[in-house]
Amino acid sequence: MDQRLALPEDLMDEVDITSRLINLILDMPLDSKLKLIKTLDGWENDGSRKHPRKPWVIPVEYAAGSQSFKDVIKDISKGGVFIETQEPFAVGQTITMGFRIPKSRKLIQASGEIVRANAMGIGIKFKRQVKKKH
Repeated sequence: MDQRLALPEDLMDEVDITSRLINLILDMPLDSKLKLIKTLDGWENDGSRKHPRKPWVIPVEYAAGSQSFKDVIKDISKGGVFIETQEPFAVGQTITMGFRIPKSRKLIQASGEIVRANAMGIGIKFKRQVKKKH
């Protein structure tokens, strides 16, 4: 057994904890992995978020620096959006975006900061009140 994994919790650093989690997950049977995913997904919507997310699939045009992109918003809340993208972004980057709400077709223009970036996409926290235009 890896000695780093046997450390008491109060002596473990982030690398130790991450390593232990990865090893535990790799050793799990598939049905346990699926249960874990459902549990973790539930934590995101357990009321701990300031603004609950709503799943939506909305085309979005956005810009970071001098580059423009077209991708899809996968979920949205009053506080931000998650954009599904394969583009490499860094946490802390500022983006501006425009998208239309499906039923009303109102144009929403907003700016935000990337607060999460992974292989699935980017999580954006709105920087200011969302503007609605007709």
